[in-house]
Amino acid sequence: MPTFYFATTNLSVDGTIDAASMDFLQRFGLIIMPKIQGPNTRNLTDPARPTPGCCAEDRIGRAAAFIKKHHHNRDVRVLMYISSCRMFPYYRLTRQFEEADMLHHSNGSTFTETVGGPGQQWYYSYHTADFTQKVVTAKYLQAVRETLTQHKATIDGVFADSSGDLRVAGGANMHLDQTPEFEAAWDVGHAEMLTQLQAVVTEVLGP
Repeated sequence: MPTFYFATTNLSVDGTIDAASMDFLQRFGLIIMPKIQGPNTRNLTDPARPTPGCCAEDRIGRAAAFIKKHHHNRDVRVLMYISSCRMFPYYRLTRQFEEADMLHHSNGSTFTETVGGPGQQWYYSYHTADFTQKVVTAKYLQAVRETLTQHKATIDGVFADSSGDLRVAGGANMHLDQTPEFEAAWDVGHAEMLTQLQAVVTEVLGP
């Protein structure tokens, strides 16, 4: 019996999930809800496809509520997917940050990564949080705290992706120009944030 599923659903604007998707989700006792839930969440930066993307947290909350109501297993658990460092444009969390809160190259320019291209299914740009700054950690944790408080009846926890060191989290194609000392400081700050994130989840949702 499968134990969990990473679920992108056909969530409608009225907060319902189609019968076929819901029937499939009945197989799983733990469901992780990523950023793509329903229409109008892709291609946020493509001028040819202007779509309102905010906010993934609300879409995940609505999907989780529907799953909890219609799942055969009343003990089903639903986790919200977030990146532990990438500031995807789908999330309200991202809107709490300013450019100064993001990673910069050693020459001072903002580090930006782009997925896809014009007209492609996936096309968006994102920044990465600079966890050498304590204020960035505080903003990140507060945004998660507010989301969990708002949706505590339906969201049971978080799945924090990209939780490794900077080069692990960024992947092999991460073209950040920074000093080894800066990268080491980021790794320490990121690890401290993750420890505090666990405490926030317990604080809001209980042990």
